[in-house]
Amino acid sequence: MPLPEIIDAEWWEKTEALLRSRYPNFFHNLFARNSELHLNEIRLCMIILLKYDTADIARVLAISIESLHTSRYRLRKRLGLGHGDDLYVLLLSFAEEAAPSHLHI
Repeated sequence: MPLPEIIDAEWWEKTEALLRSRYPNFFHNLFARNSELHLNEIRLCMIILLKYDTADIARVLAISIESLHTSRYRLRKRLGLGHGDDLYVLLLSFAEEAAPSHLHI
């Protein structure tokens, strides 16, 4: 799915539906890791999982690349990642793993 010039609510809804279809356990596993993520953090996870370019993400979110790096740093911290851990790899593992049995969302 190409990244539009401006991301609106409809794009986020379609993207969430796409991720739920393609990776049915992604959101379960993400919330199992940290159930207190903010909406913007969840959306950042979604867009990172889809492998969009950093400059494109910053452009459509209307933030600087530096601000995007800060947002990723904070997200990595909230998900318990260490300095050398790859955020995309973690998110992909959430997409590919089975959902925890105690979650029924």
